[in-house]
Amino acid sequence: MMKNTNISIQSITIAFIFFIFLQIFIGCSQTPQYKSSLSESINPNTCRIVGTVEAIEDFKNNSGPCSTQPCVATVKINNVISRGMGFTETLSSNDIIHLKFEFTLNPTSKEMFPKLKNKFPGLKIGDKFQGDIEKVLSIKVEGIETPDIYRIFNYDLIK
Repeated sequence: MMKNTNISIQSITIAFIFFIFLQIFIGCSQTPQYKSSLSESINPNTCRIVGTVEAIEDFKNNSGPCSTQPCVATVKINNVISRGMGFTETLSSNDIIHLKFEFTLNPTSKEMFPKLKNKFPGLKIGDKFQGDIEKVLSIKVEGIETPDIYRIFNYDLIK
């Protein structure tokens, strides 16, 4: 009777040690997942792109965050990932667009956007990002109407 109990305890101990080793091995081999600010599905009026900031433009609004922070960039489209049904523009790789970042090109802060849940690291010239853009027919910047421009709310920095 004692012999069977020892075998059972040994089997349980070996199985437990194997399980712990497996958890450590698998846990250490996986990289932590970055929580994306983008939803898995794309809104009908948007286009998901990978782009590179080519230049930061000196547009300023009369009020709001874009009155003191840079918000508009010239962006080269590296890749068009997907389009919503309502996005009718024909954008493709190597196109250059003007893109207004609604939460500025600087890192977001609680002081500037107290109710914003997502935090954005900011972008500078040469940075690559992925995000959903939408077309704005025209906007007024300091009383001057701009040509067609695109805007973006959420993006992920690509390192």
